[in-house]
Amino acid sequence: MISPAEEQPETMTVDEFLASARARLDRVQPQDLAQEMADGALVIDTRDSADREAEGALPGSVIINRNVLEWRMSPSSPTCLEGITADSRVIIVCNDGFS
Repeated sequence: MISPAEEQPETMTVDEFLASARARLDRVQPQDLAQEMADGALVIDTRDSADREAEGALPGSVIINRNVLEWRMSPSSPTCLEGITADSRVIIVCNDGFS
């Protein structure tokens, strides 16, 4: 018999979860974005329209709403962006770094 404590995985706070996820990311600094794009990276802008209007557009980026990002990025999805592969270098831009 499994005790209730064994049935539940270790609980993480949101801050711990985000720190763990961010540790596995290659975070690109804003000043490096143009060179990344010149080197072939695809930049996805997930900011909402009000933020893009207030802060400016990112020339050459593709705008994708955050709620459909996974479907647009999955090579097996019928709505995948053309040319996306598992090896594509993709940089996701959001407003606060939490997406």
